[in-house]
Amino acid sequence: MNIRSAFLQPFKSDFDGVIAWFQKECQTIRTGRATPALVEDAPVEVYGVRGPLKQYASITVSDPKTLMVQPWDATTLKDIERALSTQGRGFSISAVSANQLRISLPLMTEENRKDLLKVLRGKLEQARTQLRQLRDRIRDDIQKKEKTKEITQDDRYSLQKELDECCGDVGKNLETMTQQKEKDIMTV
Repeated sequence: MNIRSAFLQPFKSDFDGVIAWFQKECQTIRTGRATPALVEDAPVEVYGVRGPLKQYASITVSDPKTLMVQPWDATTLKDIERALSTQGRGFSISAVSANQLRISLPLMTEENRKDLLKVLRGKLEQARTQLRQLRDRIRDDIQKKEKTKEITQDDRYSLQKELDECCGDVGKNLETMTQQKEKDIMTV
């Protein structure tokens, strides 16, 4: 993404935020290999406080199909197990000891893979929606600046052209990430 004008520079972090959000969402989609990102943001209620699992436990990969969860406080093991069981992700959860859980990932079937592709495309559409909303907000800002005579009509056209180029670059980046994730889902 190449932002040339000083006007659009403050919005660079917003464009980067759309990409970062999509990357994070892609990490939570299973590809057949165990990774802590699959469960680290799972909501868990411990002592009446709701937060992501990563706040309450360490998550490690013991083999390509198994995650190990070890709570910081052993008394929260049942709360964590209950929260993970209700996620509905098809994981097999069992207590290994008084202070550790084993999460086994089921084998990937063709049906699972197709379902994951649908989820991935849904996330892509959410990212595109965020991008369109950002583009519309910036475009409105450009038009307001023209109406208040802060910029000329020629400036407006060049800024809108640059904005469209930036949005196109981000869109291509999202597409590339999606294609890579689809490949990962279908080949592992």
